[in-house]
Amino acid sequence: MQNCELMKYLNSDLFIERRRGYSLINKLINSGNSIDKITENKLFEIFRREQNTEDQTSVINLLLRGHCFSIRNDVLEYWLNKSKPTPDELSGQIANYFSSAIECLETLLDILENKSIEDFPSDKIISDIFVAIRAQVINNNAIGQVHFNRIKTLIETKWHQKSAEIPIIEEIYKEITGKSYRTEKMSVQSTAKLENTGQKKYDIVLSFAGEDREHAEKLANLLKADYFSVFYDKYEEHNLWGKNLYEHLSEVYSKRGKYCVMFLSKHYAAKQWPTLERQAAQQRAFKENREYILPIRIDNTEIPGIPDTVAYQDLREKSIEAIYSILKRKLLPSEEFANTEQKSNSIKSFGLSDNTIKLLKILSDKSKHALANDPLLTEQEVLDAIKLSEEVVCIAADELEERGFVKLHKTIGMGKVGFKHIGATENLFASTDSYLQNWDPEKDSIDLAQILLRISKEGYGVSIQAADESLKWGPRRLNPALFLLIERDVVQPSKVIHSTYITIHVILKPKIHRYITNFKN
Repeated sequence: MQNCELMKYLNSDLFIERRRGYSLINKLINSGNSIDKITENKLFEIFRREQNTEDQTSVINLLLRGHCFSIRNDVLEYWLNKSKPTPDELSGQIANYFSSAIECLETLLDILENKSIEDFPSDKIISDIFVAIRAQVINNNAIGQVHFNRIKTLIETKWHQKSAEIPIIEEIYKEITGKSYRTEKMSVQSTAKLENTGQKKYDIVLSFAGEDREHAEKLANLLKADYFSVFYDKYEEHNLWGKNLYEHLSEVYSKRGKYCVMFLSKHYAAKQWPTLERQAAQQRAFKENREYILPIRIDNTEIPGIPDTVAYQDLREKSIEAIYSILKRKLLPSEEFANTEQKSNSIKSFGLSDNTIKLLKILSDKSKHALANDPLLTEQEVLDAIKLSEEVVCIAADELEERGFVKLHKTIGMGKVGFKHIGATENLFASTDSYLQNWDPEKDSIDLAQILLRISKEGYGVSIQAADESLKWGPRRLNPALFLLIERDVVQPSKVIHSTYITIHVILKPKIHRYITNFKN
């Protein structure tokens, strides 16, 4: 297809000529290619200029089907305000033009997040968007707790004030939380009122020493990205300013959190403010007699009131992403937690023995970045962790090596265990994370592909770190998805070695468009 021929059609004043251009673009999309920037901008210009209904319909179809990620939100917002589509069009016809129903839902949520209430010309458009969101939530099993939290947060912090005029808002809130928003006495002033009266609640309150902020901030960002409410001082600067911190922090750590996560270290034991937070949390734990305090150990320093018998997570053995995966399971509703447990058990579908699965789980939990030889364990480290005989471990390791999940490093004089070191392969995480962690590398590979497309520039490599900054997954979750894209020849990795990611940047291949589309179909 000659680009000058296409532009001749699109620049025509006659609809019949423009339609020929639309037909050429449609053939291009159907062959698995994407729309270039010049064509994309020309279509958007036509979309904004022409009043012809057939032009409007044709152009939005092409833009939404053609992977025009950079302007997709602009197109949809403009279309919402100008054409006033029905809820059926939003939840049905238009949803089909996205690479996935989740992408459609997230785009609609982006609009509700980024636009002020005054930007919408009528309550009907707002209502229609919520109707479309409800349809996606009900009809798509892939919609999970992250999206429920996002919808819940949107309603509580912004859209609650329209719930009286737009009943669908309260209906959605009730369906995803199991309770009425207004009966929670949050209908008019919501978060602002809660903060002013000192009643704001948090899923997690974080307690740490300033020297350990790096770990706390990573966990806070992971929680925030999944729309859990978290008390982290940097997020609360506006609220803390001018308050009596002794009284306020005592109340936060003793009354406001569902759980208190403590980062235990020599710095934590020595500092005054962490001591105040710990004492307030211990007061709450003593009253309720349940696991309110969730310790994360950075070193072996003894902390008053936290006995060695209290179960903890260890940052020396697990990445913060792996620990967050465990924490997230505690925060999920009971039925979703049950589903997670059921999913974990289904790893037996691999046909592995119970002892092999034990070894597999140890390797998965100890990995920080899901890279090759991460972890790389000595025979003694494995024996200490698994508590099985050398012969049993030898059989389990051999079974994992046969599946391509580990590489055994053998030397002269090694014992009955059959290796000197055992190292995980990237294939282990890509194949088993959907069973052992709280994410699915297959689905993640589609989300990663979409993000890579969204931030790519023609002729240039795409930074993996930039993609991770957008997704906020961390390397432990991102690398298995990236491994699948590389193995399937969807992207070409650079040869630059990186200590955190499989590669520092990738070149996108044309088949990435088909990869996304085929997953949808």
